[in-house]
Amino acid sequence: MSVEQLINYHPKYEDLDHIVSTSCKNKFNIFIDLKGCSQSLYQEWAVRLLLEQSRKCRQVDCSYFYSLLQFISYHMVYSKKRNIEMNFYIFLERGESIYHTQILKTYKEHRKSSNFFGLDLASRDLFFSVLGKNYEVMNKVVNKIPKCYFICLNNMEADFIPWYILKYAKPQLQDECNIIYSTDKDMLQCLNLNNTYQFYKTYQKKTVLTKSNALNHFLKNDTFNSSEYIDLFCLILSIMGDGSDEFGGVGGIGPVKMVELLPDIKNLCNNSLDFLYDNIKNETNLFSKNGGTNNKLLNKIIEKESIISRNLKLSSFELLSRYLNDNMHTEVIEKKKKIQEILDNTNKITNWTVLHYGLNNMSMESINISDQVIQNLF
Repeated sequence: MSVEQLINYHPKYEDLDHIVSTSCKNKFNIFIDLKGCSQSLYQEWAVRLLLEQSRKCRQVDCSYFYSLLQFISYHMVYSKKRNIEMNFYIFLERGESIYHTQILKTYKEHRKSSNFFGLDLASRDLFFSVLGKNYEVMNKVVNKIPKCYFICLNNMEADFIPWYILKYAKPQLQDECNIIYSTDKDMLQCLNLNNTYQFYKTYQKKTVLTKSNALNHFLKNDTFNSSEYIDLFCLILSIMGDGSDEFGGVGGIGPVKMVELLPDIKNLCNNSLDFLYDNIKNETNLFSKNGGTNNKLLNKIIEKESIISRNLKLSSFELLSRYLNDNMHTEVIEKKKKIQEILDNTNKITNWTVLHYGLNNMSMESINISDQVIQNLF
């Protein structure tokens, strides 16, 4: 195995060609969930490889950083061959999310526990130290590369970034083609935005998700119109709960029952999640309770509205992006300011030789970064 495989989320050209032909756009914005696209990074072979290389280094091993440059380079070669423009928004978080754990202390709690392949504490600390140094180099270098934006949020989950950029920070991008590289199901709520796709890739399968198939994929049912309900995705998730993020929902409602309830749920929120968000902001009852219902599960949803309200705060990108602007969550406001500063930065390198010279003079070690990879970035 090699360091090039640390980020193993490469689409085939035919995958990108399909989106190009479907979207009929010549400007593309690629949103890269860095940790989600580094599916090999936490496999034993990768952990031991990085540790082995780091122990040989006198300075900083930057193999992971180099893997990211290769990943961008691969796409830039494609964009030049197809004569389309590509911009890259790489995002990740570091540390525990203050906002989420204030709402739910046990949020993602079990992700912290792992025997980490039986490695001792010193080896584990070294591994995460190497990753941290790679993130620092990425932040310093990638934001200097034309058409590239590297956004790392400390103590704040970064998965709302594509939504925030597309809907609020740079809404004009919705006139272009936007592809989110991630297996995170939370990203499905972004597919309700114009010209937005999710490239979903695991070891077993890959698919391009859109508003017309995203809910069918999530609920494993092809018999209903996904696009009619995609705007309700975070409410659907909040009702069902999310085992991976460790928040429970309303018991007894899985994918099968959810499909049956979708029309009633849409009526329950007056056909718009803004109705629920306003109620959360105003600290009133979440759902409209006009009229009765004979549906026991629907009544159960209404009874559990406090849990659903909590889950919406945990999962909804819209709440983070808009409704918290005038609230007390100062850490969210600060992070949004940081995102805007990175997007507004025009201090970019215009010549590949300048980047080549700068990399050669940085205090880091890695396998040699080829001239061709660097040239491809410009």
